Amino acid sequence: MTSPETTPDAVPAADLDTARPTSPDLATPQGRRELSTSLPLDETSRSALAERGLTYRRIDVAGEDFDHYSHAVDRGFLDERSTDEAVSEWRTIHTEQRPIGVFDAETPEPLRPVATIDAWVDELTTDVGRTLPMWAISAVTVSATHRRRGIARAMLEGSCARRRRRGCRSPA
Repeated sequence: MTSPETTPDAVPAADLDTARPTSPDLATPQGRRELSTSLPLDETSRSALAERGLTYRRIDVAGEDFDHYSHAVDRGFLDERSTDEAVSEWRTIHTEQRPIGVFDAETPEPLRPVATIDAWVDELTTDVGRTLPMWAISAVTVSATHRRRGIARAMLEGSCARRRRRGCRSPA
């Protein structure tokens, strides 16, 4: 079982969140993937959620952490709980994305996020043969027990702040 504080390589999750990425070439799939997975979390959002007694952190896609994340997304979209096979397929997709969870240690299931968000750099086609990198956001959920507390706002503001600092466009 993977601890919520470490990755399988024994790198503290906090180090994943604060590491300064180099500037990848956003015109290449590899560069977009590198940026999606390497951006640190927004400190303003982390602080705002910490003031509410919540932990805001990236999800370890390779470990059990991701199982809890995927079930939280299922809950958020009122879906049935995903099968192990579906979680495995979803895990493969998320190796190139940036799933984030908000955790409340006071809940009956403290390893399951009470809120989720996923973001990644993708391509936006602007004309035939022309694309621009854009910041895609998905899987935004907040558990019914934690709504109306500014959690989604903090997650979305944090994701958009990271996008702006790295020069990706918004799809809108």
